[in-house]
Amino acid sequence: FKAGDVRMATDILERAARLLAPYEHRWRGGAAKVGGVASQLRAAHMGVAMNLSMCYLKGQEMVLPSQPARALAWCHTALELEPNNAKAVARKGEALVLLGFHAEAEADLARAASMDPADTTIQQRLAFVRASIGEDDTGSAAERNAETAHESREVA
Repeated sequence: FKAGDVRMATDILERAARLLAPYEHRWRGGAAKVGGVASQLRAAHMGVAMNLSMCYLKGQEMVLPSQPARALAWCHTALELEPNNAKAVARKGEALVLLGFHAEAEADLARAASMDPADTTIQQRLAFVRASIGEDDTGSAAERNAETAHESREVA
């Protein structure tokens, strides 16, 4: 991936995910003993999920287009393993932006920013999404939900 060959990295990581899949039962459903095989498998799966999410977000010009839906799926996998992983939450937000779900992306990026306030990249992406929402004049998800609830009360 760092060499710039996203397609090759994606192929290798997808193969790694397939190799890890039969052992998923070893780390699901309970706390894996630190340093044990299950813990190592869980960490490997987390690394694969995070790297695949990045590959699918980034893509590679003329070889592998960005695939935000697949990136989002791998973010969900990573967040199942580590629900409070700021990078996974931020990448989920990035995927949601590419899919056009700006309000949801704002919520995830804000959460990631609060989890890791020192990460300037997350702060920049959050500012970008907030600016996009302001330009679209769609407001945040909470504002839209409040507006919808108010409108439904008026109808009733």
